[in-house]
Amino acid sequence: MGHEQLHFDISELYAREMKIRLDDELFTHGNIKAKVKSIYREINKELDDFQNLYDAETNFSRDLDKQEEWMLKITKALQEP
Repeated sequence: MGHEQLHFDISELYAREMKIRLDDELFTHGNIKAKVKSIYREINKELDDFQNLYDAETNFSRDLDKQEEWMLKITKALQEP
């Protein structure tokens, strides 16, 4: 599995997390826009930090051992319900 594919897969994990957070939130007519924006910003910040960590730890895929570790970690996370 390629380095860029894992970036895509990490994004999928955070899309799932956003859905969970949206499902768990209590919305009213007056707060829906603000709450969705807030959750979206939080998720994007977390996603960006996680993507940067992935690039740093794998040295942009040059560290093959770390790349393999990340591949296993992300593959496992995608399989979780």
